[in-house]
Amino acid sequence: MNREKQKEHRKKMTRVAPDSIDLSVQREIARRAYEIYLERGEVLGHEMEDWFQAERGDSEGRATVNGDGGG
Repeated sequence: MNREKQKEHRKKMTRVAPDSIDLSVQREIARRAYEIYLERGEVLGHEMEDWFQAERGDSEGRATVNGDGGG
């Protein structure tokens, strides 16, 4: 893989959420996903599950990306 392709690939792989999501929403989801991780007992290997759960606003009725779920 040439350097440009490597840079592009690395950039894609380091994204936390799609660019279409507001940065403040991304931060809130990341914060909630981290809380879920801590509640789980800091068990590794569930990063995506924690992220999706945070997006949905599961548990505690937190706001979701679409603004649903209260909060």
